[in-house]
Amino acid sequence: VGNGLSSHIWPGFGYASLYERACEDGILVGGDRALFTASATENFESVLGALAVSIRTLQALEDPAAARLRTRYLRIQATLGMAVRAVHMPLRALPARTRALLRRTLRDYQCVFTTSYDLLLYWCAGYGASFDGFTDFFFCNEHLEFDPAKTTVDPGVTRLLYLHGALHLIIDADGVTCKRRSRGASLLAQFGHQHETETLTRPL
Repeated sequence: VGNGLSSHIWPGFGYASLYERACEDGILVGGDRALFTASATENFESVLGALAVSIRTLQALEDPAAARLRTRYLRIQATLGMAVRAVHMPLRALPARTRALLRRTLRDYQCVFTTSYDLLLYWCAGYGASFDGFTDFFFCNEHLEFDPAKTTVDPGVTRLLYLHGALHLIIDADGVTCKRRSRGASLLAQFGHQHETETLTRPL
């Protein structure tokens, strides 16, 4: 499943790139934009990952520049969140009938691979307040981490695999990949913001 499905349901998903959207909207400017140019990339995760390494290095050396880089990191992360929310459909715009139909269709398959990082399939799999019949392998411990040693699931369960990552998946400062909980706010609203217990997390 790719962006064609998402764009069919919500035309806003047909954007060229989040980087272009952030530049056009004037929310990625100055030195923050220069980091993308210097790295010859439009990939937010790559820039955030590089900044996270620099911040940890400077912190280890007790260099005060770490604080300035952390401020830049949080600003770029917030910019990514704004760009995503500008193009992503809100859950209330996804009809219940569509969610139910897609959920039933997905359950016809043993494995569903998606190249889309949006929340569309996740919302449909969880329609009816239950993810029964689905797994995405983010079920280890209270942090909902992925553990490659624990991938055995019951027969008949549909495996939902995010080949390009997804908005609700994050990498923490230790490099551990896990799934966000709603924490009283929608996953879309949380994207681009760090919870008080998270340090230098970045989207997968």
